[in-house]
Amino acid sequence: MKTHIANPPYPARRRFNRNAQRFFNVACLLLIFGSGLARAIPIALDSGVSGTFIGDQSYNETRAVDVTVLSPVDLLVQSMTLSGIGGSGNAEAVIYNSANGSLVADANGIVNGGTLTVAISTILIPGAEYRIGFFGHLGEGTFFLPGNLPYTESSGLLQINGAYDSGNNNFPTFGNMAEPQVVLQVAQAPERGSLATLGIAGLALLGLRLLCVDRPAWGRATTRRTPKQ
Repeated sequence: MKTHIANPPYPARRRFNRNAQRFFNVACLLLIFGSGLARAIPIALDSGVSGTFIGDQSYNETRAVDVTVLSPVDLLVQSMTLSGIGGSGNAEAVIYNSANGSLVADANGIVNGGTLTVAISTILIPGAEYRIGFFGHLGEGTFFLPGNLPYTESSGLLQINGAYDSGNNNFPTFGNMAEPQVVLQVAQAPERGSLATLGIAGLALLGLRLLCVDRPAWGRATTRRTPKQ
């Protein structure tokens, strides 16, 4: 005669489930609070140095500012704002690699009321050099004349090397003392070993542990042969 008996839950399995849940909760907290540290940072390219503003300057071309990234980690660009424009029309935000003149990112928008903000996405790499600005036939605008070059803008993340322009929508190569009024919105990527990075790594390790663990036959029915009467 055969009797089917369901095995009781394994204590080791229950222990593993409890520990895995605790590990998962801690990893999620590290990820959430660590990601919150990567807050958006506004960078005004005409800050951090004394200078003067000059109006009635042509803005019917590409006007850009050359910068070097001082941040120790990648900067994630989220948006660009152009202000001080006297006219209106379509404008294109542009970011070029200064080393080879290649276009890294661009985005279009319409100047309204003398200002424009466009969403644009790219990564600025530590130590690299970029030319950041706008192209458009916008009439005229007010520009900034810095008292000295180079200088570090107020956030300390970028060094400003100078201003450049081009009569067309391409890489600006002509030096110009007048800088367009540009503000970048960026976020710093989490550093290696930061809370966010630890949270991501923790979740990944937990996933591997769940895949590789030797799971007991929890609740599997077994067969026991009973002696004949």
